[in-house]
Amino acid sequence: MPGGEVSLRNATVNELLEFAYLVRENAISGGPAWFRSDHFDVIARASPNTPLPALRLMMQSLLTREFRLVIDREARPQDAFALVVAKGGSKLQKYAGPHVAGDPGCERSDADGMRHAHCSDLDMAGFAERLPGLASVDIDRTVVDETGIVGIYDFRLDWAWNAQALNDAPSIFRALTEQLGLRLEQRKLALPALVIDHAEPLAEN
Repeated sequence: MPGGEVSLRNATVNELLEFAYLVRENAISGGPAWFRSDHFDVIARASPNTPLPALRLMMQSLLTREFRLVIDREARPQDAFALVVAKGGSKLQKYAGPHVAGDPGCERSDADGMRHAHCSDLDMAGFAERLPGLASVDIDRTVVDETGIVGIYDFRLDWAWNAQALNDAPSIFRALTEQLGLRLEQRKLALPALVIDHAEPLAEN
């Protein structure tokens, strides 16, 4: 948020862990039941334009301190999407604007059953990380960049997010191929997982 404020409202501990460690909930095991049932607000402040990876590390420290967490991290085979180059090659546009400090993020809007997304100043790994958030109904698992493409790009996508949209409108999967020359492949990949060895309820504050 403006000024470096970070606001996470009504979130479970598992949801906070998902953000902090960039994992999906099914990759978190060993936590008490209240990790999924109790909800918390996190209001914090960081320096303006703090990059997203730095915010994740700060959240890890906060959760470890407040909940007395002891966590083991391991790699575990999980269902995932691999982002690869489609047949015919990529259709990516190089990012021509100035680099902006902090997390570039993506802009998204919905209209008439269509979703429109624009992500700029991102590399392929950053785009892959954001895809589940852009189309969470269809992309229901982690996306890993397997394109081998380096550089910073502009990503513009238009797809039908509503099942009742026009028949000829593309799905997110078709849009990726037709508009960006990319494709998602379902694979089992070794991805980060968390095992909670110890946790304590939050002290009243």
